[in-house]
Amino acid sequence: MEIDMRKLVVLLWMIFLPTVSTIAQSNKEEQEIYNQLKEWAVVKLTIAYIEDLRGWTPETKNNNKSEFQTYIKLVNEYQNFSNEKVINLDSVGELLTNGSWSRTKINVFDHYNTLNIDSEFNFQSIQASGYDEKNSKQRFNETIIVLNKKYEELLNAKNNIEKGNIENSMTESLPEDSTDYTIKKTSESSSLLYWVLSILIIAIIFIFFFKKNKLKNGVNMRNDGSNMTITNHDSFNSLIEKLKNDVHHLKISEDRLNGNIQSLKREVKNLKMEVATLKSNLVSVNEYSTNDTPSKSITLKETSSKATELDVSHDKSSNLIYLPSPFQDLTFANEDASKDRTLNSLYMIEFNKQMKTGELSVLVDANLSKALNSPDTYLKTACIYDNDYSNNAKAIIVTNKGKIKLEGEDWIVTEKVRIKFI
Repeated sequence: MEIDMRKLVVLLWMIFLPTVSTIAQSNKEEQEIYNQLKEWAVVKLTIAYIEDLRGWTPETKNNNKSEFQTYIKLVNEYQNFSNEKVINLDSVGELLTNGSWSRTKINVFDHYNTLNIDSEFNFQSIQASGYDEKNSKQRFNETIIVLNKKYEELLNAKNNIEKGNIENSMTESLPEDSTDYTIKKTSESSSLLYWVLSILIIAIIFIFFFKKNKLKNGVNMRNDGSNMTITNHDSFNSLIEKLKNDVHHLKISEDRLNGNIQSLKREVKNLKMEVATLKSNLVSVNEYSTNDTPSKSITLKETSSKATELDVSHDKSSNLIYLPSPFQDLTFANEDASKDRTLNSLYMIEFNKQMKTGELSVLVDANLSKALNSPDTYLKTACIYDNDYSNNAKAIIVTNKGKIKLEGEDWIVTEKVRIKFI
């Protein structure tokens, strides 16, 4: 009986050991991929924040501002992932500090750099850092999708090399965008594995009791004085060998099924993350549209002797021109002018076509987060402050309009707008 029990333990060990090994190997492979992507993910998410904050893209018109040149350097160096490129995060942090992005370095870059990425981590769980209610998260959400896809791409490539493209061929056979189908296949594969294991355990139990009954019958025959002997020992050994071979083949099938199950689970996980990201994008777009819809009329009053009353209505829309920030002190580019208000519009001109002059004002109901974060770039170049600038400023009021005229291809400010921070 002790021999039979030892064989039973060996058989059970042969069955369940590959499953434990498969899970441990899977976690190790995932951790290796996350280690490859961590530094690139930190820089990629920082670039996404800059693009959401400024509205820039790699195709944005070039200028000589320090912060824009720093952004272009980051894009050129780190926009795409490469296994051959070593990313030094200390050098990237120094570049941000020297390139007029010190606040972004502290609030965004350093935050992402402290993330603990391991085999239980999911890029979808990253929370956006540095954003406020007025900032769009479009580029952040797109970057999360890119990171997850790059993770799946590297993991699939690694599995294809180690397992002879078994998982890759299984993934290609799945229908696109079919979450229900994927979940169904995963359930069927798991059920098949459990059925095979159950049948094998029942067979082992049957053999155990069969052997026990044989030994009992042999004892009874000896007690009756019979000379009969048990002659089926060789047959039993042959049966054990056959079962061992069956176990070996089942183990191979189990490894294949485990690989397929892991691949299917990753597909389901990826599909769920994409659905969640799409929902998040819709919410961000709706919030952004609600917060940034310009009002039909604006009336601002100031009690000081220099204050004036500004009424902007759609009756004068044909004479209104909208501009972003000046590209240099007292100068706007005419090619940036627009008769329609856009998300980048910060200034407005009431234009006199005959005189080629107009009154210059600030769009106080625009998204002022950029202007208040960098007043020297967006405001000081065309405005005079009635009070000192404060980091706690939330809005602007216009106390006196400025003057501007069109000269060639540029708008020249002849009298700055007077504003007050509140």
